[in-house]
Amino acid sequence: MPKISIIIPVYNTEQYLRQCLDSIVNQTLQDIEIICINDGSTDGSLAILEEYAKKDGRIVVISKPNSGPSNSRNFGMSCAKSGYIMFLDSDDCYSRNACLKMFESIERDESDLAICNVEMLYETDHRLKSADVKNIVFARKDGKECISGDFIYQLPPFVTNKICRKEIIDKYNIYFPAGLYYEDLFFWWSYMTVSKSVSLISEKLVSYRRRLGSTMNKTLNDPGILPLDYLKNLALFYAHLQTYNLLKQYSDLFWKVFINFFRLSYQRLKGEENKSKAVELAASIINAADISCFANFPKPKRDLLLGIKNGKYAARRKEFFLFGIRIYCFENEPFAKTELRLFGLSIYKVKYFKLKDWSSKLYVFGICLKQYK
Repeated sequence: MPKISIIIPVYNTEQYLRQCLDSIVNQTLQDIEIICINDGSTDGSLAILEEYAKKDGRIVVISKPNSGPSNSRNFGMSCAKSGYIMFLDSDDCYSRNACLKMFESIERDESDLAICNVEMLYETDHRLKSADVKNIVFARKDGKECISGDFIYQLPPFVTNKICRKEIIDKYNIYFPAGLYYEDLFFWWSYMTVSKSVSLISEKLVSYRRRLGSTMNKTLNDPGILPLDYLKNLALFYAHLQTYNLLKQYSDLFWKVFINFFRLSYQRLKGEENKSKAVELAASIINAADISCFANFPKPKRDLLLGIKNGKYAARRKEFFLFGIRIYCFENEPFAKTELRLFGLSIYKVKYFKLKDWSSKLYVFGICLKQYK
């Protein structure tokens, strides 16, 4: 039996596929199974897969009609022969020792999964680079840690930099939800909440590509109604917590991610009709949930959730004026622009994600005068 099964969904990535496959077949850990799911590619991807499969008996090529990466990964998991599962996108690649170090780490620590750091490759989306540098950090040190709600909350839900146990996936029926974007969220939230410990590897063992045409690029640049899928993933996650009696343990985690991803969904949706759909979907999740824990929440958080429950939500905007001149404003959204102006000059500005829950600060010349929560 192979030590690791690596599952690779492939759809029209002929430009990057050879680099991806080369990085896998040349791993220092040779006892691996490579499951490539051709998801109805219309370019030369299938021919490349068949070429590599003829040369390397570890490669299994399965072709099916296009149905998205979730179905491909789920099918790959059902075919996997190893007790350990790794996922790789067909435009990404591993460092030469990635599989060996991930396998040794999870085996040595007897942990439920191992996570390594990621090298970001920017073909496009260079505007995300500064945010990635701050936020895309998985392991600041090497070693074993217990999994907590705070750990899960802070973990970017990438799929390609982890190794997990198939027995946990099978026992708790963990899967990628078909037909939804941001499917990594539900899979990893579900997996992490039924796991006890994680092995951290600070080395960057995976190269993750941001490129034109990728799913990530599509959801960022032309989101349409896709942000509603954040909320659909949250509904599935709540059902998972309920099924396995985890609501008490992870109640705080759920409502923190609920608020963050509701705000993100609301902000990114275009038009009042779509924003109303987000409020309706979020309200349906709250109305189906046990909300007794709301009594213990800070008043702003409780009022926000109860407002959504009643179908009422509006992005809040606060402004401060000095002698009739607006010197500071912020919007209560995760993609907000936070800016301080003094006599018309911008002296403090932050864009992109505001990661701290319930926190906005007023600065004058670098001095924090007031914090809003």
